[in-house]
Amino acid sequence: MTSKDIKKLLEKDDIAYRAGEKTMPKWQYDRLVAQLKAEGEYLELNDTKYADISLQHVDKMYSLEDVFSLAELNSKLVASITSYYATAKADGIACEVIYTKGKFTELVARGDGVVGDSMFHNKDYTNIPLTLPTQDSFALYGELVMKFKDFEDLNKRLKKPYENPRNTVAGTMRLKKSVNDGRIITFIPYGTSLNQSFEELKTFLLKLNFEFEAFQFNSISKETINKLAAFTKKLKYPTDGIVFKLKSYQEYIKAGFRKSSPKGAVAYKFEELRKPTILLGFKFTVGATGKITPVAEVKPVKISGSTVKRASVYNYKSFIHLHINIGDRVFVVKKAEIIPKIVSVEKLVEGELAFPTHCPTCLTELEEKERDMFCPNTLCEARALRKFLRLVDKKAFNIEMGEATVEKLIEKGLHSPGQIFQLTLDQIITLEGFAELSAHKLKQSILHSKTIKLENFIFALHIPHIAFTTSKYLAKTFKTLHNILTLTYEDLIELKDIGDVTATAYVEFMHSSYMENLLEEFLSADVEILDYVEANGLLSGLIICLTGTFELGKDTLTIELERLGAEVTDSLTKYNNLLLIGKNPGKTKLTKAKKDGIKSEIYTNDWLVAKK
Repeated sequence: MTSKDIKKLLEKDDIAYRAGEKTMPKWQYDRLVAQLKAEGEYLELNDTKYADISLQHVDKMYSLEDVFSLAELNSKLVASITSYYATAKADGIACEVIYTKGKFTELVARGDGVVGDSMFHNKDYTNIPLTLPTQDSFALYGELVMKFKDFEDLNKRLKKPYENPRNTVAGTMRLKKSVNDGRIITFIPYGTSLNQSFEELKTFLLKLNFEFEAFQFNSISKETINKLAAFTKKLKYPTDGIVFKLKSYQEYIKAGFRKSSPKGAVAYKFEELRKPTILLGFKFTVGATGKITPVAEVKPVKISGSTVKRASVYNYKSFIHLHINIGDRVFVVKKAEIIPKIVSVEKLVEGELAFPTHCPTCLTELEEKERDMFCPNTLCEARALRKFLRLVDKKAFNIEMGEATVEKLIEKGLHSPGQIFQLTLDQIITLEGFAELSAHKLKQSILHSKTIKLENFIFALHIPHIAFTTSKYLAKTFKTLHNILTLTYEDLIELKDIGDVTATAYVEFMHSSYMENLLEEFLSADVEILDYVEANGLLSGLIICLTGTFELGKDTLTIELERLGAEVTDSLTKYNNLLLIGKNPGKTKLTKAKKDGIKSEIYTNDWLVAKK
């Protein structure tokens, strides 16, 4: 399918969407958009129907370490041998704006810093210029905010006013259909993908007519902070602090990075953003690795437009350092405006809570490792539950099994997720709530899941610090199961966005007795793990619908077709370009294919061989 054909399809679908008519499936839409962009093409769509097309950032978007005092700032920010600069920390939605040859081609939310959802369909609410006086291609990083005046004007026009500018921006950029109420969102840039020093960044942004106000200084004092705080209060948009950063780009890179934040920049948060409340209690949860996470239950308090009832303390060491007790006044902030966190305590009650010495689920004595406490019992039901749920996840083996069913299996004595593949029909029927039909359905789901893509398999293992984005990255980089199983620390540490902690955890996991036993269970159950195949395979561009029965079975054939780059659909629509016919095909699909001019081919055992 040519770029011209894709553009026609997308434009037709866009018109249908805005007219409220039937449109193509989401997965098909995403694939066509991605294919178009991969070919360097650009399409102006007025109101696309999906807000959750996930895209990888040009550069990783790190979050910043929050500090609330000069002492904290000096301890967190790497000392400069030259100087610093500071900008107001806009209180909005972090995003990436991509320009291709001077044309605005994409707007992506921060997401996890590596991958974020496209917000390009809502670009018309923003003041981001569609074109720039340059032919260069690059990304801008910044915040989407709503100025105070624009927020007040909008609320005057609404029956139900918004609570604050930040929530208004977040809600607007998630809209899937346009609202014509005159709302205006402003883009405030703070960086680019061009690896620029402070002077280069400032000159570049001002030349392109973007707002950029920053201050330079050789050292940071309380007086510096007070002056900057006074400056931010005069701005026309919401701010929640000041960003301090090393002025030299080379010095910034040399300072290095933590897992999710740079060492060469920090966010100084204003004191009034710490909200006081009262600690009501603690809940200690057990993760798949055995890590014990303390979660505080607090008296409800409103922060940044939402009511907070629970707050993180992160880990064992943080908990101990707080010297906290039920009834104490705690100060809560919203980390990166998402996760509430306790940052300090005012003692109102004598004494302090003790961290558990034994696992809250299996009562095994906990072991300390670095900053955390762990349950070492590999048979712990809480740990098993998390591992089972990861394995059956849609991004893993995609088995139709909920948490309640997993809990029943663990009660029956299953302790390793690989044992799911050994379940017999008779064993499933004995589970509470299962009858013959539901048992057959679950058994079929297990059987169909036995062939799995490499990236899904890596994710299913639940390796510490390895999310799905990283799983896909590893699969794409190393291609085969053998390579994935034999990666060394040195192999991993050379990769972008893989640090010491992740590399160490990965190697330890792969050499663990748990992983050894899990592989044996997969092997004995005939689980097939497919090598990674690039999306532009031999069948790339084909949108295939199957009709009839196939010797391989529809599920196995679908996996093979997708492995070669095709998309496979259950129903036949005008967007399909091939109907693949097996034995005893459906007359309706055959008639529709002929009527709509969709190519049809009869599938034989030699069909795939001929395509290869």
